[in-house]
Amino acid sequence: MKYNYKLYYLYITIIISISQILYAGTYKWVRIGNVEMKVVDNTDQDQLSGSRAVYYYYDNYQSFHLYNAGWHLGTTDWVDETGTNWPVKVVGTATAGANENITMPIADDEGITLRQYRRYDPPTIQVDGDILNDPFPLSGDEVNPDKIPGTADLMMKSTVNTIMGVTLKQKVLAWSSADYDDFIIYDWTFINNGNTDDDDEIELPGQNLEDVYFMRM
Repeated sequence: MKYNYKLYYLYITIIISISQILYAGTYKWVRIGNVEMKVVDNTDQDQLSGSRAVYYYYDNYQSFHLYNAGWHLGTTDWVDETGTNWPVKVVGTATAGANENITMPIADDEGITLRQYRRYDPPTIQVDGDILNDPFPLSGDEVNPDKIPGTADLMMKSTVNTIMGVTLKQKVLAWSSADYDDFIIYDWTFINNGNTDDDDEIELPGQNLEDVYFMRM
């Protein structure tokens, strides 16, 4: 009997682990100056190694925890592809692993869903001969200052389609300065284009959305 219980719990653990892998999303770390932040292609800010908070500064000071957050959109009287009317329709990015049947990161021509552009090559940090900095470049990374607007040292960008037909474009800009605290700016653009899946075809052309609400939570 004890063996059966252990096997049962093992099955549950495997199922949960697989579900987390399926919806883990692609992410990269902003590591510019003293600010450290995880950027996910699905625009959510999820759990970090099982923690309920992402540490905003290196010293892990509790006041600077950035808790899980994701975009949620709501509208009324929404009509889907089949002509079905939804009195209330809500879509959003989960904060502990996004469901990519609802919010879909869009890959570019090279299959990349999250791009990172840097103004300079990151420095190599060694302690006792061991390299401590992140590997660079990884897939989707490049040093290309021409791609970065203004004076930012780094930019990441991704595009997400939703089943509501609203596309979300994410741009994350990071700076480091000796004259003031380092900071990161998130730039999100919402486009009502009627594209409800991950291809270029428009499923809901000319749709009008009413009573639209946006919430980051």
